[in-house]
Amino acid sequence: MQLSCDLEKMVLLSLPLTLALMFVYTDAENPFCPSRCVCSKFPIKSPSPYVERMKARCGGPGDIPVSSVEELQLNYYNLTDIINLDLSGNNITHLSANVFPVADLQKLDLSKNSIDSIEDGAFSNLISLKRLDLSNNKLRTISRFTFEGLVNLEKLKLGDNIIRQVKDGVFDSLLSLKTLDISGNPLLCDCELWWLATWANNMSIKLSPMPKCSEPSDLRQQPLRKLKAYSQQCAWADVMPPPIELSPDHDQVVFEGDSLRLDCRAPSIKSSAGLDTSVTWFWAGIPPANYFPPSSVHVENRHAPESGVVESTLIIKELHSNHTGEWNCDLVSNEGNHSSSVSVIVISGETKYCQSAVTKDNKGEYFWPKTVAGHVVELPCAVEGGVARNNCTLAAQWVGANTSACSFLSETTRILQMYAKMNLSTGRSSVNESAVRLHNYTIENKSSMADPDDIVFISRTITNYLEFLQYEKTLGTLLLELISLVMDLDGQLLSEAQMRDRSCTKLLSAIETIAQYQVDPFHGGNMLVERFVVPRESFLGMTCTWWNSREGSARLFHCSTSNTTSIRVPHDKILEASIQIPASLFHQLELRGKPSATHQIMVSIYDNAKLFPTLFNINRTVSSPIVGAKLVGVEVRDLVEPAYIMLGGLRQGVAPAWWDDALGDWVIPPCRPSHLLSDLLVTKCHHLGYFALISDLRSAPAPVVEQAPSRMSSPAVFVGTFIGTTCLIVAAFTYAVCHSAIQMSDKMKHALANTWVAISMLSMVFNIGMYQTEEIHVCQAVGLLLHYLTLCSLFWLAVSINGMHRSVGKLVRVVSDSSDVDEGGP
Repeated sequence: MQLSCDLEKMVLLSLPLTLALMFVYTDAENPFCPSRCVCSKFPIKSPSPYVERMKARCGGPGDIPVSSVEELQLNYYNLTDIINLDLSGNNITHLSANVFPVADLQKLDLSKNSIDSIEDGAFSNLISLKRLDLSNNKLRTISRFTFEGLVNLEKLKLGDNIIRQVKDGVFDSLLSLKTLDISGNPLLCDCELWWLATWANNMSIKLSPMPKCSEPSDLRQQPLRKLKAYSQQCAWADVMPPPIELSPDHDQVVFEGDSLRLDCRAPSIKSSAGLDTSVTWFWAGIPPANYFPPSSVHVENRHAPESGVVESTLIIKELHSNHTGEWNCDLVSNEGNHSSSVSVIVISGETKYCQSAVTKDNKGEYFWPKTVAGHVVELPCAVEGGVARNNCTLAAQWVGANTSACSFLSETTRILQMYAKMNLSTGRSSVNESAVRLHNYTIENKSSMADPDDIVFISRTITNYLEFLQYEKTLGTLLLELISLVMDLDGQLLSEAQMRDRSCTKLLSAIETIAQYQVDPFHGGNMLVERFVVPRESFLGMTCTWWNSREGSARLFHCSTSNTTSIRVPHDKILEASIQIPASLFHQLELRGKPSATHQIMVSIYDNAKLFPTLFNINRTVSSPIVGAKLVGVEVRDLVEPAYIMLGGLRQGVAPAWWDDALGDWVIPPCRPSHLLSDLLVTKCHHLGYFALISDLRSAPAPVVEQAPSRMSSPAVFVGTFIGTTCLIVAAFTYAVCHSAIQMSDKMKHALANTWVAISMLSMVFNIGMYQTEEIHVCQAVGLLLHYLTLCSLFWLAVSINGMHRSVGKLVRVVSDSSDVDEGGP
């Protein structure tokens, strides 16, 4: 009995560990989950129900806290499937520029951290973000560039921070904002905060929970919405402009070791409660006494009641690099509050600079001058108003030009952007009319579309139209014609638009959504789409065929429901593509718990692959039409009885492939070749979806020659080479030492010595290096030496033979002359 109890305890104790290990193992199988994160899948409402989305939870309670976003190495993962990122409850203190490279992210939770600073452009890549939670942090200030790029943000939470002031225009870049939470902050309800309530009312933005004033004392705990913009507290501001005089009033660039004096003058207004005006200095939103030692920064306040002016002087006797920042002079009184600031940049011997640079994009060309590190440069936009910005980081690197506040150079792009931002919910009667105008404008200006953002805005506009398909019968045809026009544009533009905003994926999802409401088949210039309502009981399979006439007339498309597998090809037609859906399709779905009396099958064919860009393997190309078959609302995979696809464009090196929606690329495993029918490749595939033949643009690789292992020659060869080389070297040495004693011409002796040296070197190199084949470079070097020494040996051998020939010829002539003299003697 005791043993049984012990076993039960061991099982119960090991169960949590086992479940934890199983969970970690399951997460480790996901290659797209960032490090130190746990990812889980969850369903979302989307026009494309087959795309799986994930939620990532990183660090937080119960785990090792994350100290910075850079620890997660988000740049090293393909995060297209993560739309919810939870970083709450960590120790993050700072957000750098462009720190979130997750364009598809829709919800970001950064609450309950210790964030006290956010670089401008930190969220610029989050173009799809809808909810951002920055509550329960230590934020003191926010600027109008903090939230740039969040054009689709709907809900922003900034509650329970240390924000005192909210400048006018901070939220101007949040074009889609619906709910704002700035409650729990010590808000200073001065004359620079009255705009917030009016702005929220005019823009129909809900302030929830309602923020309340913390200062001044007579407005404490007053809801912001109840305050009137033209109340008595701000009446004096129009009487005595400007309320604060700061000298110097422009940014200061000073050297380390110098002194700095800032003078602040403000009107002294005595309130009904008898309280006088006070002036306070802040550095980066912090009182200087809380950051700098008392001897470093000295403040002198002077109050002259007779003149009605309060004067305050800030003196820094010796500047250091940590004095760099924004210095504020704040006027605080019950009658009104104002602030004025000046930026100070301290240059030292260790100061870093960003070198001058030129950037050019579709919003203009900008020259950025040499700038001190940690400074932001602003330049006027090339078109209309606005400011282009570039941040020189503390590491002396340009972050990159931020031209989000600028207009596009191309008028076509600007107009398409207006269509993408159009509010279609104001009146349904104008939806179809605006679609017609967009369709006509695209036809007229198709030749001037040379910017990927043109495709981005068109895809966003089409997505906005989808919710009105059930009300407008002709809207679907207009949108399909528009997508067909987009397919006529340069494929590189569509690929770049896919990288920026997943535009091609959006257009493909739009086609599938339109097909659900499209009654009539669509046969366009680049694609055709048909929807078939099929009863489960009478379904005998389906065969759809795409024909092309030999005379070059219009293409024909025909679908039939039958259990025949053979296709007759008329003599005057060319078969381009065909797909056969098995009769057992619905039976297989029933076995998986997906019964239905009626199904909708969408069949589509695309003349080119521009809506299917291969971003991960640019060397792949589609060599056939693309044929697709999908069951509306149901993902069909791993069929026991496969579907058969016939595709033209057959050539050497092609392979059948299936389009993976989640991966965004062509994959081969679900499909395999079956047989050839004329010049068509018949493929069987166990998934439904989109199919094509793909080939590699790279030429066939050269055959790999396996290198034989190196070895040495046999000992006998070494002995023979040693003897021969020794004899040749001794002979050459003898000729060199006994040069004068040898009865031979100098040229002949020189040639023979060189011949023997060359032959001896050739023998040694050949014997030692002829089998050194393992290292390719050594083998090549030995080959070059052998060629060189062979030519040297032949050359000097030829010179020697020539010298011998001349010596023998001269001797014969001497002998002949001697014979003639003897015969003619007395």
